[in-house]
Amino acid sequence: MKLSVKLLLALAIVFFSLQIVNALYIRNYLKGHISGDNLGEGFAGKKVRPFKHLKVMASSENGGMVKIENAPEFQVKYFFQLEDKLNFENRGDTLLVTLKEGYYNIENNKGAFPVVVSCPELESVDIQNSSVKFVDYNNPKIKINANHGQVRFEDKQYLKELDLNLANESSLHFYLFEPYKLDKIVAKMSNGSTISMPDVFPTEFYLKNTDDCKLELNGATMKKVKPLK
Repeated sequence: MKLSVKLLLALAIVFFSLQIVNALYIRNYLKGHISGDNLGEGFAGKKVRPFKHLKVMASSENGGMVKIENAPEFQVKYFFQLEDKLNFENRGDTLLVTLKEGYYNIENNKGAFPVVVSCPELESVDIQNSSVKFVDYNNPKIKINANHGQVRFEDKQYLKELDLNLANESSLHFYLFEPYKLDKIVAKMSNGSTISMPDVFPTEFYLKNTDDCKLELNGATMKKVKPLK
């Protein structure tokens, strides 16, 4: 009888110890994370310090895509399954997003964007071996540097000035499906990069490119293109 009581007591101690460890783990995990149904099913969220610049890097050419959206707060959200495939780090006024090996395979099995970066506005975006997508983005001016990267603007945009540097088969695509006016585009292209924006009509367009680059523009925009000195 005494042995049974001691055994039950020992099991109870082990059980409550595990409960405490689990609670501490959850509290530590949620520190700095965002909870709430608004994140979407299967997503985790994390607040980050304010930043002006975004840098997205991947370990391979198929690094996956990051969606950029307007929001009053600085935060990121991502699939739970990607917890060990991502890294977010504030470096001064830059948010560095690193997509690790295996990220792309998980992304392909999902219908939504696995990583979403939210912020009030951005001054610049740097992309390496990855892609970014702007949807309904309210930002009048932005600078984009892409090295083997892809940039997509979709749906409504409020962009007025665009500064581009595309290298190593990088590409820029506008999917607007209606005429859109820009004030100014300054673009540098090299090593087989592409600009595709048949629905965009800039007032000024300055371009410096190598012969292996590709332009998909409407006739009116082609006439606006001037050499960048």
